Amino acid sequence: MVKIKSTSSSTFSSVNSDLLSLISKTSEKVQSLAPELNEIASKLMDLGDRLQADCLHLAILGQFKRGKSTLLNALLGEDILPTGVIPLTAIPTFLKHGNERQAVVYFREKGAPQTFNVADQKILNSILTKYITETGNPRNYLGVSHMELSLPAPILKQGLVFIDTPGIGSTFRHNTEATLNFLPQCDAAMFLISADPPISEVEIEFLKEVRKKVPKLFFILNKMDYLTAEDQEEALQFFKCMLVEQAGITTMDTVFCVSAKNGLTARSLRNEQLWKASGLSKVENHLVEFLAREKSLALQKALEIKTRDLIVTALTHLRLMRRSLEMPVEELENLLSQFEQALDELKLQRHSAEDLVKGDLKRMLSFLGEHARLLRVEATHYLEGIIWNAPVDPERESFNEADLRSALAEAIPGWFEHQAGVSTELFRKQVTEVLGIHQKRAGDILERIREKASSIFNIPYQPEGKSFSFEVVRKPYWITHQWASTLYPFSTSLKDKVFPRAMRIRRVRDRMSEQISNLVLSNVENLRWACFQSINESFLRFEKTLDEQLSETLKGTQGAIQAVLEERKRRGGAAEEKIANLDRVILELEDIQKELDGS
Repeated sequence: MVKIKSTSSSTFSSVNSDLLSLISKTSEKVQSLAPELNEIASKLMDLGDRLQADCLHLAILGQFKRGKSTLLNALLGEDILPTGVIPLTAIPTFLKHGNERQAVVYFREKGAPQTFNVADQKILNSILTKYITETGNPRNYLGVSHMELSLPAPILKQGLVFIDTPGIGSTFRHNTEATLNFLPQCDAAMFLISADPPISEVEIEFLKEVRKKVPKLFFILNKMDYLTAEDQEEALQFFKCMLVEQAGITTMDTVFCVSAKNGLTARSLRNEQLWKASGLSKVENHLVEFLAREKSLALQKALEIKTRDLIVTALTHLRLMRRSLEMPVEELENLLSQFEQALDELKLQRHSAEDLVKGDLKRMLSFLGEHARLLRVEATHYLEGIIWNAPVDPERESFNEADLRSALAEAIPGWFEHQAGVSTELFRKQVTEVLGIHQKRAGDILERIREKASSIFNIPYQPEGKSFSFEVVRKPYWITHQWASTLYPFSTSLKDKVFPRAMRIRRVRDRMSEQISNLVLSNVENLRWACFQSINESFLRFEKTLDEQLSETLKGTQGAIQAVLEERKRRGGAAEEKIANLDRVILELEDIQKELDGS
């Protein structure tokens, strides 16, 4: 592993400056030697871009009125996010670094996002109020999916992206479920509680689910300015005890005691002493120096392996070119023919592997159909239970259908949002497991191609660390599901009035059950289609990645030899100068590889 230069409070990206330098140097060495090597140079440049652009995505979690917005405003250094006594809607806000203030609003429908470039802090605050608060956007009638906010805040420049999630327990259950479904995409989460009132049962239940979904979790105990030093210690011990006994969190990161309100005041006054006293100085240092650095080191290690593999590929290519330049043309033609015969057998194995992938995709989609059928049964049983188990007021002559419709309308989104999370995780695990088997098989085929080329042309063979790598690199995203939850009211027919009261109630329930069947069918199909698209896309990307890597491997072996052969036939004569140039680049790449290997 490349040794990292020690830094005190350097930026997130500077941790990887040594690796970035090696990537840049390697890219320069292989450029322009051959068209095929330009592709390797391009991939190296992509790795460098990824190294520089990668950020720590941190979700901010907490119940309504715990001070999330005030805390974020303090860390950002300005009063940007709206605060108040009314809950926010179910609209997450992504806060990232930008040289200018910019807000981008994304909508549930596929309309174009709306962008606001605003220099003035107060105007930006009013725009946010319009789109993400209950006051400006009651029940999200504007259909906002999420918002991205770019700010020139110093802490965001350190490689952090804050994600302000909807407050739990302040609106509907499906908002909490949507937040839980989003968390596995994040690197870490900050859970905010306050000393007054103490942690609630809703928060405890939420935490039990959070700890299963987020890789790193730490805690903020806010509003400590309301307590004496003695009360602060008592509140802290009580909170820790509740985390262990009620939420089952036995190993936890640091709990930070802060006053977000005093921190925001300190930022506005530029009072460093008050900033430290607020407790937020420790939070800021923890985020930048520990969490961001920790992720940076993990990313560096992963990209070192990828860089080394690209160097190994380039070295194989260059050694084949050199060997092809120095041997007689007749011998080169003979060895190339032997290699192409070996390739025919390996291509047959590739086609066989392709058939196995298609078979697994077919089986998984069949299982998805059965999964959807069982969901329909379970959903119908759950929703009909609400209808048939609802109490009936014995003093009322008519059945209170409106209340029952409201209960169903509230229950449906939460239930299906939860099932969306469960189903997504189920099929994510299955796809990962199945494609992992095919990934190994594909890697073996690609490695045998390189090994065969090295054997036939008598050049050093060096396996790559990962012959075939399938991954999806993307930033966290928020999924908004539109669940059908409305039962249409219907008037009681004249026939119903002649029946006894119990019979009239049963007939109303029967008609509502018929509507439930349609709602269940619609919502399960919505969920099934989302899973189908995800599964199908994963398999298609896998096949595409495999085809690309197979094409690249053939270009780097068979293509490299053929290119040299054609050039020699066309130009003839010796190639001492080109061989000398290749020798120089091979030595330089070998030195870089040794540096990456730490030898």
